[in-house]
This record gives sequence, structure tokens and C-alpha cells, in this order.
Amino acid sequence: MLKENVIKVKDDTRLDQDINKLIGEKSLKSFFVKDILEKYETNEIDEETMKKVIEVGLEVL
Repeated sequence: MLKENVIKVKDDTRLDQDINKLIGEKSLKSFFVKDILEKYETNEIDEETMKKVIEVGLEVL
């Protein structure tokens, strides 16, 4: 009988930036975050996706 080893990885990274402060700014990052939050609030994306998109998007910007 073959035994399989399974490793589960949980992503516990947190956004380094204060999102509320960022939203108040007039910048490309602010526009991006507002757009993603709007998609989350209208149920176009789920919470996990929203967090990942914001995290990756802010790293790129």
C-alpha cells in the first residue's frame, strides 16, 4: 500500500501598508485598491481573492 505525504501550506502574510490611509491618498495605488474593494463589496470577487489581488498589485505598483 502506497502512503502519500501531504503538506498543507497556509498563507499568513499581511499587507504591510495601512489600506485606510492609502485609500485617502490621490494616487494610482489608491485608485487600484478602491477598485478592488468595490469588486469585493459587489461580490464580484471573494475575500481571499481580494486580499491576494491587493497584496500582489501593491507590490507591482
